[in-house]
Amino acid sequence: MNIDIEEVVEMLNKLQGAPAIVLVALACLCAGWVLRLMKAFPNGGIPLAIILLGAILNPLLSDCRSSALPLRIWLVRSIVVGAIIGVATWVTHKLIISRIESKIPWLGLALADSEKTETNEANEK
Repeated sequence: MNIDIEEVVEMLNKLQGAPAIVLVALACLCAGWVLRLMKAFPNGGIPLAIILLGAILNPLLSDCRSSALPLRIWLVRSIVVGAIIGVATWVTHKLIISRIESKIPWLGLALADSEKTETNEANEK
């Protein structure tokens, strides 16, 4: 598996022009993985963090509002859509996590260690 740096740069250039929905979903997915790997962050808090991240990122990344649309309506709509993107990302991640972990053994071991540590800490309390 030889990855060429030019292929990576080309892929990142394609992401630069992606719609806000795609960028928010990818950011939520990556943040979910990072939070899951962090031992200090509880797994039960990940869905809320991802939903809030989507709600915050979508207004920042989405297209500017038209002059006919009042600011508060555009802002509320963008926040709600971002939260929905966060929920959709979390549900999608939850449905396919076992498939990904079974194909990437080292990732499954890292996540399993994280869950075991969290379970042991909960049992000690």
